[in-house]
Amino acid sequence: MKITLITPTGDRPEAFALTRRWMDYQEVKADQWIVIDDGWTPLPERLRIGVDYVRRTPLKEEGHTLTKNMRVALPLITGDAVLIIEDDDWYGPKYISTMKDLLSSYDLVGEANARYYHLPTMKYSRIGNGTHASLCQTGFRKEILPVFEACLDGDPYIDMRIWARVVDKKFLISDDNDRLKLHCSLKGLKGRKGIGSGHRSHSRYYRADSGLRMLINWVGEDNARIYMNHMGQSFESAKLVGRERLRSGAIVDSPSSKRIIVSGPPVKDITVITCTGDRPEAFRLLQIWMANQVIKPSQWIVIDDGKVPIQPSKEFEYYRREPTSTGFTHTLCLNMLEAIPKVKYEKVIIMEDDDWYAPTYISYMNDLLDKADVVGMGKLIFYYPSLSQYMEKGTLKQPAFGQTAFHRHVLPIIKEICDNAANEYELCGKGLIDVFLWKHSLKSIRDITCVQLDTDLKTTNGKVLPKGSVFEPPIPGGIFRKAQRNLGAFFITRKMDYTSKKLIVNCENYLVVGMKGMPGRQGKTTHHKEDNSRYKPDEGHKLLKSILKTDAEFYINYVQKKA
Repeated sequence: MKITLITPTGDRPEAFALTRRWMDYQEVKADQWIVIDDGWTPLPERLRIGVDYVRRTPLKEEGHTLTKNMRVALPLITGDAVLIIEDDDWYGPKYISTMKDLLSSYDLVGEANARYYHLPTMKYSRIGNGTHASLCQTGFRKEILPVFEACLDGDPYIDMRIWARVVDKKFLISDDNDRLKLHCSLKGLKGRKGIGSGHRSHSRYYRADSGLRMLINWVGEDNARIYMNHMGQSFESAKLVGRERLRSGAIVDSPSSKRIIVSGPPVKDITVITCTGDRPEAFRLLQIWMANQVIKPSQWIVIDDGKVPIQPSKEFEYYRREPTSTGFTHTLCLNMLEAIPKVKYEKVIIMEDDDWYAPTYISYMNDLLDKADVVGMGKLIFYYPSLSQYMEKGTLKQPAFGQTAFHRHVLPIIKEICDNAANEYELCGKGLIDVFLWKHSLKSIRDITCVQLDTDLKTTNGKVLPKGSVFEPPIPGGIFRKAQRNLGAFFITRKMDYTSKKLIVNCENYLVVGMKGMPGRQGKTTHHKEDNSRYKPDEGHKLLKSILKTDAEFYINYVQKKA
């Protein structure tokens, strides 16, 4: 199989010189390398040697030119398969050989969960693209060139379109443990700036890289040194950057620090609720997991009933509920009754103060709430860091409350459950709202938006719908648009019986882990007991590291401090 590389470039000669270096180091060389250059200053002659160099003269104000350059390259392809090589990325020596092997069996191949590294500010992120690969990590057989060409119509985000259109014979590499050393997207290199959010140092998903730890892990120490030299920075000095150092828009890299910076626009219709009390260390970790979310909520309600109040912050709406001797051993229901009236937005996500949440957690639950009214995780894992033990539950009928989300119209049902807590030990003694919520019929009376005609309407088949006719959901699209435009129809609200839909999903990868035995007030369920026989050993915290990746260090550090 012959391999063709395509690289669009422009006004990035120093970055492209590095790309040439990575291609020279490939264990399997490409048969053809097409380079389309539309920079205002053409690449120097020395950088054109050995490639099929094509000069496309740039035009003023033509915007991003990726799709135009790709169209120029397509007729020149001579290989059986094509790899897109970007001019500012790092490619490991086995990149071409790995992609070539996979393309012998698949039409479309790429790597998921891209690694982003912003060199000027020494920040990194693992992007949660789990269903498609970035274009710089995509390869395809020549047989699907017509599909690729069709994807050039539109904005420069070609990758999303081709991965959606190719349904069969496609393969995504998953290398979350960074064993293959295939690729890293470098941001902020010298030359023309990229348009993606990864090129902005304040992008919400970045976190600070202490001592270049992640850069070295991803590209190797020698190559990390090369990149620091490219940026004109001292490699040795960069490695000495302290773990406590914060940069604009970055995430704190130490569990002991109280400073968290939240950046990035919130999602408009999400409220997160956290009930806490006397768990300051655990709550500080939750602040980090929240700051690391790919999308942020518009509202984060924190209800605190600890004997020692936590420090309020602009990151969340802080409400103090003074602890009382009400006979409630577990106060979750009392705190939820405080939180419910304060909810402003349509989607509500519960995040507990002692659990770990992956950066894509809110994004994932947000998508699930587009499909149902109450959603939760069907696979559950509890972890006891100080014991290095875990417990798994595979097919839950009642997901944990800290792994549950729901629409705002479900709040009256939750209020009803909490109001009855005094009569149920499972509620006032253990705080198990989840048990009652998932068993509930979820039947209620809701205000439903309908459409009413204010004039007779003749349909395409000749039938006349009389004035006053009311259409309940699902409302036909044409009728809905007439109401939107006030053309012979208008919106009305009716109270109707409604049964909320439930959805329990078994996510392939754990996006949340229920942490037990954390410092502070202890939970009341049997999962918090050290002698629970259902816990299994996790030697060397291997399972914890495989799920949490670098975040596992926070919990391991806690264990070491406790010891």
